[in-house]
Amino acid sequence: MDNYFLPGTEISVTLTYGATMDIQIAAEVLENTVEAAGLLGRDRELVARCLAALEKLPPIRIGENGTIMEWIEDYRESEPGHRHISHLLGLYPLHQIGPVDPDLFEAAAETILPDEWSRGSVRGLRAHGGITVAASWEKGELDKAGFDSDRAGTTIIRYGGRSFEWDAEPGQRITLNNRLEIIE
Repeated sequence: MDNYFLPGTEISVTLTYGATMDIQIAAEVLENTVEAAGLLGRDRELVARCLAALEKLPPIRIGENGTIMEWIEDYRESEPGHRHISHLLGLYPLHQIGPVDPDLFEAAAETILPDEWSRGSVRGLRAHGGITVAASWEKGELDKAGFDSDRAGTTIIRYGGRSFEWDAEPGQRITLNNRLEIIE
């Protein structure tokens, strides 16, 4: 179920123009089209139209609460705390949000583990390289994280300034503590 927002009334709605995820997808398609045309050395008129359309797209914005805005406006949510992260498509896999823009990057981090979630867990997250992740945290810090591999390959796991290189095999599972030491 999606979160509803209240656009200046007490009526809850779920539809708006210019949802952040839609804007990120449109930007990606336009940017990829421009890049492909450049590589092929053709379609100058199409490139000009794509660049003009990109100029008209609104930027990714930060809301009053310090998170990436999900909607075109900073609507009051009818269910504060209801979280999902479709508006972080620009962080991953699209790479439109990153360290090159520290304000957006920090807002993305705030969107993923808000202060209100000082204790909790997640499971079933999918990571690059065929990895399924489960993690739990206490007082805002990682307690442990489990990783299940679907295929062979080297994966680098990073947390708290540390890194752990895992030469995974299909079906292999490891669990790491917050110092990235194997505990299971």
